[in-house]
Amino acid sequence: DLVDAEFDERTVGLAYRPVASDRLNLLFKYTELDELAPDNLDDSESMDIFTQVLSIEWSYDLTPRLEWVDKNALKVTEEVVGDRSPVKTTTFLSIHRLNYNFLSAWDVGMEYRLRSVDEAEDEKMGWLFELMYRLKDNFRIGVGYNFTDFSDNEFSDNDYSVRGVYMRFQVKE
Repeated sequence: DLVDAEFDERTVGLAYRPVASDRLNLLFKYTELDELAPDNLDDSESMDIFTQVLSIEWSYDLTPRLEWVDKNALKVTEEVVGDRSPVKTTTFLSIHRLNYNFLSAWDVGMEYRLRSVDEAEDEKMGWLFELMYRLKDNFRIGVGYNFTDFSDNEFSDNDYSVRGVYMRFQVKE
């Protein structure tokens, strides 16, 4: 009758993508993560982490060659270690991107990122650049450089180690 560890994830989302036009795509998502980490062998106390993430992502074709993509997310995490009082952290992530198709199969992307943590009064921002090649209408490969040191994943705890060259595979249905 003892629970040593538990992980529970609940997500609800709403997508908008008109059938007649692919010019605007929207995705709203709310996720709850509840994780009870087991007691460690070194006699440290158990940790209960409850996270809520609300995000909106959208893309809009400004012209046939220019696409605007945005992502905004709010993450609220509450951690309880042993018998101590809960510690709450509020993180905001905002990403603004432009993709430009300069040749029939080639795209270039430029992205501005902002990440802030309210309780720490910490704010990080920076740029990302990417060159993409469309192998098929719904599949492209990209290579880029991330000048920031934080991830675009709203669930990431961010160890600030993602700066540098990366490769991306993107599929669109």
